[in-house]
Amino acid sequence: MKKKSGLLARFMLAFASIWLVSCDKDFNSLGADLVNDDFMDVAVYSNTSGIESGYLKTGAVATNKLALNNLGAFTHPTLGNSEYHFVTQLALDQYSPDLGQEPTIDSVYMYVPYFSKLASTETSGRRIYTLDSIKGTGTFDLKVYENNYYLSSIDPNATDGVRRYYSNDKPNFDSNKGAVLNTSTNLVQNAQFKFDNSEIALFKRNENGELLNSEGNVISESAPYDQKVVLERFEPGMWLDLDKTYFQNKIFNTNSSNLSSFQSFSNYFRGLYFNVTQDPANQGALATLDFSKGYIQINYSYKNENGDVFKNTLKMTFTGETVSLIENQYTNLPQTSTDKLLVVGGGKGSGATSTDGYITYIDLFGKDAGNGIPEQIDILTNYNWLINEANVTIYVDQDFIGADPKYVPQRLFLYDLNNSSVLVDYSNDTSSNTSDPKKNKGVYSGLLVKSDDNGYYYKFRITEYVKGLIKSQTPMLDAKNKYRLGLSVTEAISLATFTPLLNELAPLTVKQIPTGSVISPLGTVLHGANTAQTDKKIKFEVYYTNPN
Repeated sequence: MKKKSGLLARFMLAFASIWLVSCDKDFNSLGADLVNDDFMDVAVYSNTSGIESGYLKTGAVATNKLALNNLGAFTHPTLGNSEYHFVTQLALDQYSPDLGQEPTIDSVYMYVPYFSKLASTETSGRRIYTLDSIKGTGTFDLKVYENNYYLSSIDPNATDGVRRYYSNDKPNFDSNKGAVLNTSTNLVQNAQFKFDNSEIALFKRNENGELLNSEGNVISESAPYDQKVVLERFEPGMWLDLDKTYFQNKIFNTNSSNLSSFQSFSNYFRGLYFNVTQDPANQGALATLDFSKGYIQINYSYKNENGDVFKNTLKMTFTGETVSLIENQYTNLPQTSTDKLLVVGGGKGSGATSTDGYITYIDLFGKDAGNGIPEQIDILTNYNWLINEANVTIYVDQDFIGADPKYVPQRLFLYDLNNSSVLVDYSNDTSSNTSDPKKNKGVYSGLLVKSDDNGYYYKFRITEYVKGLIKSQTPMLDAKNKYRLGLSVTEAISLATFTPLLNELAPLTVKQIPTGSVISPLGTVLHGANTAQTDKKIKFEVYYTNPN
């Protein structure tokens, strides 16, 4: 009985403490939170008032040398159409190669692996994979051109000397494209290209290209998998058979000086231009790829001085300058308002109807308290609480975006907009997810939460960031803007870099946006600070201990 009475006394004391603090500010809501056995010392400060938010068009953005690139044509079920094109330089795996006498190309293929995971292996030996980072299951028209527009890494007119290429540079490559190289009669390699999760296998064949079994007998193309002799396996990827005649003339019949160094080769053969066209008959598809892992392989025969025939290979890798060209045509975007927020990846393209990427800004801590410090930071300082945890929660507008999470970004990125830098909580979070690296930094988070009670939302932990603001208490002439947060989509949470914009974003003087936003092809609509759905307003929460 004595133990029960003590517990009741502790509960009443905690309740009284919380009630007194909640009366201090009419925009606060405080409640007990059981964090440890000494629960009477822990409470939560929650605020949705005084927060301001909005969103901005990014305009064109630099897209050269991105870590990942998108390729494809895709219709988002809510927003509209997207086309992502790609340009890359090439490098030989050996310069001044000895090709032997009378070198003749037998075949040329391109391979770029997709992000995939091995799911199972059938009894026949065929491996089954699941694909990641691919949106849509339809087809689109893919043409791989020789690029004749020279890509340079140096710009003497730029302050840093770096030559940049932008999301709206497509006309430069359209007017300087050469021959089409993916000319296979197999339409899934060009006019009806599709991202396939099938394992790619090279089988044993005779000189006529006919399949052979383990006894050397000819078998049909439709023979069971386990009757075929596998010479080489590839994980699912883009496989294109390229024009042999073109490469015979371009590589094997050229002056040897053109193959003597990367500089000579990249000026002579200026790379590839991957151009896509939407197929109006279907949704299309879009993939995020690591082109640095792809290559072109030339298989050829040559003779020695005795006339003996030998086989050899020559490889070209996607090395040097790369450019992502973006053409979004979003036709179903919310009108600019304070009750909704829009975050969309990519950047503005060159087309007359091309739409922008979008970033959101959030003034989480309210207006200037009169001393150059944002109101919320000033309040937390005056209370002298010990901050255990601080979070910001942002809700998805499911009435607008729909209930299907398939095309809702699985992650958003919260950052210091004014300084174009990551938050300290992002930097301090070293947590990792070995099975799914996209879920690294799970403490800082920003992952989509699919809650039946609250709807979809994103939550970020900003504990150390808030502690730092309280500790520094540095007055600023424009406190609200200087403490402004940015919010963007991201396809790769581990990317902590920022990418230059073609033009500064007025009136916020933003010159860079997160690189992950440029890479991500997805977007979403969020509830803003002034949404009519009060339970979906942007929420700032602090879990604290009151030492008094």
